Amino acid sequence: DGDTGVYIDGFGNPTANTTLRNNQINNNGSYGIYLQGNVSGTIISGNSITQSSSGWGAIYSDDFDLTFTSLNIQNNTSISDTNGYGIYFDYFSGALTISGNNISNNYYEGVYISSMGSGSSLNLTQNTIESNGTVGGYSSLYINQVINGDVTIQNNSAISGSGQYGIYLGGVD
Repeated sequence: DGDTGVYIDGFGNPTANTTLRNNQINNNGSYGIYLQGNVSGTIISGNSITQSSSGWGAIYSDDFDLTFTSLNIQNNTSISDTNGYGIYFDYFSGALTISGNNISNNYYEGVYISSMGSGSSLNLTQNTIESNGTVGGYSSLYINQVINGDVTIQNNSAISGSGQYGIYLGGVD
């Protein structure tokens, strides 16, 4: 309880090879997990992250300096029931993998990715993404402003019950 459940801060000094596994992160005011700075090698796995109340999200970063060689968000049992986004990344550089998660019932997008740095990659596989953005968002999955990066979306079991679009892709180069 409070504004942020877990704050992973790599601003100034890198926070490398951090694993956040098998936790209940619930009922936070703004963010379930907030990431900032250099968080290379971070793994977020096996968690239940629910009910952020202010409209931001379960896993969130809007940090212009977010960088990582790899960031893995995998096999989380629930990323759901927020008054914001399930997973939100705006401005990052690195290899982001989102795999095997259950992402549902978020007010805005289930997964929102925008402004990936040149040479970055996004791998979205084997997720269940449903009933997101039905009130406040466009889609279950929103990807925009990818310049010279790679995006892979495959083997997701459901992308359904969303706002205007199941998947929105814009500005992917």
